[in-house]
Amino acid sequence: MLLTQEYWRRLFILCNVFFVIFSIVLLALGIKQQITLNQFNVILQESKPSIFLIASISGGLGVLSACVGIFGLSTKQKLVIYVHIFALIVVILMEIGTATKVAAVDNQFTSDSLSTSIKNYEKDYKCQMQFDNLQSTFHCCGANSSKDYGTISRIRSFQANSCKYNALIFPKGCISVLNEFVQKYVDVLMYLCFVFGLFKPSTLVMSIMNMTKFDESNSLHVYHLDAATQ
Repeated sequence: MLLTQEYWRRLFILCNVFFVIFSIVLLALGIKQQITLNQFNVILQESKPSIFLIASISGGLGVLSACVGIFGLSTKQKLVIYVHIFALIVVILMEIGTATKVAAVDNQFTSDSLSTSIKNYEKDYKCQMQFDNLQSTFHCCGANSSKDYGTISRIRSFQANSCKYNALIFPKGCISVLNEFVQKYVDVLMYLCFVFGLFKPSTLVMSIMNMTKFDESNSLHVYHLDAATQ
């Protein structure tokens, strides 16, 4: 029985260490993409896929949950294990729920925001700067194409500077390029959330088993104390 209990204890710790690494990756990916998109918050009109924020929260909570679980097992404190179980349930629901929602919903989020913002280019200095940055960073031009600038005569020189490399005008509009960029990371996060969201219930079962082991150990300890005093 001692060998079996030690085996489950080591497996539980190993799984939680693995989940810490995964949660850090999830947290980093979520934060990184939010930082990237926040550079264009004006022209995107604060529109960002919710999975980036949820992945950041889930990743942070996942790290906390795993660390609490390892600490609770090491100290054999039931209250700490209860906190671990509760946090783990929240993380599982967040990851599976978010992945399911993303899989079912179209994430072409930039179409309306960029199409509207390009019309305000002459009137809004921040809009000008962010479109300049967007086009230089992602090698795109305009919202749908370089033709978006055709009716704005005063920015032809801007188009020449930020919409082309040497003499070659970037053929794609920023809507399609940015959607491709975002969708790549959305898909990665979605699959990660699905896989680990479905795998984490095994750790939840091990946590409950450890709770049972604590109760058995405490009962056995009390029994030996009673026997020793008689």
